[in-house]
Amino acid sequence: MLSIERLRKIKDFLTEYKQADVTTLSVMLSVSEPTIRKDLEKLESGGIITRFHGGAILKEDTAENVLSLQDEIDHLTLEKREIAEIAARLINDGEVIFLGHGTTCYQISKKIKQKQKLSVITNNIHILYELSGLDNIDLIITGGSVQKNRGTLFLSGDFSLDMLNKILINKAFMSPSGVNIQHGFTIANKEQLEFYEKVREVASELIIVADYTKFDKTSMIPFLPIDTQATIITNENVPIEYKEFFFDKGIPLFTTISSAEEIGE
Repeated sequence: MLSIERLRKIKDFLTEYKQADVTTLSVMLSVSEPTIRKDLEKLESGGIITRFHGGAILKEDTAENVLSLQDEIDHLTLEKREIAEIAARLINDGEVIFLGHGTTCYQISKKIKQKQKLSVITNNIHILYELSGLDNIDLIITGGSVQKNRGTLFLSGDFSLDMLNKILINKAFMSPSGVNIQHGFTIANKEQLEFYEKVREVASELIIVADYTKFDKTSMIPFLPIDTQATIITNENVPIEYKEFFFDKGIPLFTTISSAEEIGE
C-alpha cells in the first residue's frame, strides 16, 4: 500500500473514531508500527492530528472541517455533479489541467478518473486524496501552506507560486465564492488571490465553475471582472440576467440543461 493511501485510511479512521493507537493501525493496514509512527508524524506536521504516547487523536477543528466539507457536498451534491459532468466533457485526454479549491472542483476530480491520460495540478487537498494512486492521472500537488475556507483545505504561499512558474496549463478550473454583475467574480480568502492570479498567467484557458447559489452574491476579495474572457459552467436556474449578460458579451456559458448546452444556441 502506498504511503498516501495509508495516510488517507488513517485519516478516515480518525475521522470516524476520533483517536487510534499505533498497534491497531499497524494491524489494520498490515504495516509495521515504526511505519505507522512515521505516518502519524506526517499527519501531525500537517496540523491534522495530535500525537500521544502510543497513538494519536484527531484535532477538534480538523474534525469540524471534515464535517463541514461533507455538509457542503451533501447540500448541493446533484447541482455540483451536473456542473462537473459538463466540465469533464471539456477536458481532452493528454491535457494538463488545474483544479482549484472547493467542492465543485472536487466533484470534477471524480468525473475525470476514467480519462485515458491526464496531468492534474491542484492545490486542493481533498482532490489529492481522490486522485492519488491512479495510473492514468499524473497528479501534481503545488505544495505550500495549508489554508482553510468554508470547511475545505487548500495550499497557497510562496512555495506554490514558485512551482507554478515552471509549468504551463491547458485548462484551469476555478470556483469563486461570489458572482455579481457589478463586482465581478470574488473570493473569500486573500491567500487565494495571488495564487489564482499566477494560475491565470500560465493557463491557456480559464473555466469558471459556480453553482447557482454563488450568483448575485459578493465575497470579500475581488478576483476577476464579470466580463473576463472565460468559459462559465453553472446550473439551469442561474438568474436570467446573467444568462443575457454573458450572451451579449460573447462569453461561453454552459448550463446543466440537457447536458452541456450552450446558451444562445
